[in-house]
Order: sequence, then structure tokens, then C-alpha cells
Amino acid sequence: MREFCRFFEVEALQNWYPDNIPAPPMPTKVYVDCKEKTEQQVYYEAVTHTYPIWEDSQRLKQLSATFEEQRGNYWKRREFGNFTIQLKNSTKAIINTLHLLGFKTEDTVNNLSPFGGAGGGLINKK
Repeated sequence: MREFCRFFEVEALQNWYPDNIPAPPMPTKVYVDCKEKTEQQVYYEAVTHTYPIWEDSQRLKQLSATFEEQRGNYWKRREFGNFTIQLKNSTKAIINTLHLLGFKTEDTVNNLSPFGGAGGGLINKK
């Protein structure tokens, strides 16, 4: 909303925020053990937790006649920033990328922080 108002120069709504946003239907903390997973597998696990696209796909394929009803009653998805990914056996590259996607992270073993912590800047892959 802020970007919309900024772009169209609508000052009256620049600080607007919706009331009573319900919690997401799934847990907002996700545990991911990165051991023996590629970076892409870790990102896939994080993203599909926030939006189970395969469930939508199956429902649409099985009930295609109800497409308009499904579309009209679609559940509210949340942005990645509403989710914290608790990582084990992660790398700085994984943490940085999850942050760039908008996720919050907690490294449960290595105590790694995104973008080098106080040092700033992107961290090279391990």
C-alpha cells in the first residue's frame, strides 16, 4: 500500500495498515535441516511451507468445474516476512538468500547471521 501511495502520490493513505489480520493457517516457524540438501531444496521447502502450491494444483485439477468458486474464496497468503526459518547445518549463502527473499532466519547451531552481521555486505558461498 505504501508503494502504491508513494507512486501515485496519495498522501492520505501512506501510513495505512489493515486491522485484525488473521494468523496464517500454518505455523510461522519452520524447522529446516539443510544437511544433505541443495540450496534449492532448502529454498523450496521454505517457500512451499508458506504456500502449498501442490494442494492448489491438485484441487484445481480435480475440481476444475468449481474454478470460479475456488478463486472467489481463495485463502489469504502471507508474505515471506511473516515466517521464520529455523535452520540447522546451514551456510551463510542460504541465510543470505532466505533474507533476500524476505524470510526471517534463526540458525540453531552455527549462530550465523545474514549479510555478515556487523560487517555488512553479502557473504560469499562456503
